[in-house]
Amino acid sequence: MKKFLPFAFFAFALFQSFIVSAQSSCPQIINSTFRIITDNSNPTLKRVSFDFINPTSGNKRISVLVRVNGSTVINICVDASGQQGVQRSYTTTQFTVSNLANLEVAITPYTGNDCGGTPCSATIRSIGGAPLPVVFADFSLSRSNAAVSVKWETVTEINNSGFSVERNNNGNWETIAFVRTKADGGNSSSRLSYAYTDINNNKAVSQYRIKQVDIDGQFKYSEVRAIRGTEQDAKTMVFPNPSSNGTVNVVFADASVRDIMLVDMAGRTVKQWNAYNNNSLQVNNLVPGMYTLRSFDRETATQQVQKIVIIGR
Repeated sequence: MKKFLPFAFFAFALFQSFIVSAQSSCPQIINSTFRIITDNSNPTLKRVSFDFINPTSGNKRISVLVRVNGSTVINICVDASGQQGVQRSYTTTQFTVSNLANLEVAITPYTGNDCGGTPCSATIRSIGGAPLPVVFADFSLSRSNAAVSVKWETVTEINNSGFSVERNNNGNWETIAFVRTKADGGNSSSRLSYAYTDINNNKAVSQYRIKQVDIDGQFKYSEVRAIRGTEQDAKTMVFPNPSSNGTVNVVFADASVRDIMLVDMAGRTVKQWNAYNNNSLQVNNLVPGMYTLRSFDRETATQQVQKIVIIGR
């Protein structure tokens, strides 16, 4: 029987022991337990292991994506449902990597019965066995007349130079501002908050994203968020609808806490988000057909229903 030993390296100290702030129902990844396990007989054989906790009832999933030299070697959706409040471990199957510098791991938690749509918490990423320089904890938009307030938070920053705020104009992303890091020397293990106000008179929906830039020029993107236009009513919007690629964007009137359910024509729950508290949501990987999106606002106790049509994927 083969023995596996944890591959220890200094970068492990960079994985913080706190849990990223997320929806209260979101599976909690315990960052300090992340490790690369090396086969004692063959050092090129590795496994990824981490612990997690399911805080509430309901369907939960965790996406585990492992790439070596840019090629996907593991892409699995782990069932994290059940055993509420119990700390559990997950370990991947073996994969081969000769140089850890070529290893990339992404761990993303979801509420619902699959790993599609918008995650309920920040993705934990590891490059070369260590985390990426920045972990986003939150990213939100709000509008007051022509002013769009773009806000985001980080819980970890390493060698960070700052953030480019980008807006999508007619399918083209453009930089509208650069916000320098608040971290001393580009490094921080504390929660830091950022904001930028964009004067945006667009009458249609606008999309935003944050590009985090390292001191050495490397970068990564946040998720994409959307905000309604200046002349659009404060109601839930779905676009494109119909969709020809299996993806739709949902923009809510505000960032109230909502319970959201996507149901197919047979009445089956396809995706579910509990205690979702952002003003936009992207739903991916839908097969052709008709769906019903139900959103229940916990504060106002009101429900909205939208029909969604997928004509291609």
